[in-house]
Amino acid sequence: MPKEKFEIGEKKKHFFSVEWDMIMKHIKIEQDDVIVANEFHYNPLAKKFQFDVGSSEPHHVKIIVGLLHPIELMVDGEKAQPLL
Repeated sequence: MPKEKFEIGEKKKHFFSVEWDMIMKHIKIEQDDVIVANEFHYNPLAKKFQFDVGSSEPHHVKIIVGLLHPIELMVDGEKAQPLL
């Protein structure tokens, strides 16, 4: 089950964790250890999630997950690299 973690923000950090179980078709997304999406996705097309995070340092986050699409997180239109 692929799981990716991302850190966004410069001064105020936010953390996203994305889990994608391709067999069970289950997607779970956590923002700062709080579940913000927890659903099943049976469609073969990619599923997109969008969040606005932060107040003093706002960011628009888009997460794309799909059967033929690796987990991808975009912050303010730019692709973010997962944490190692």
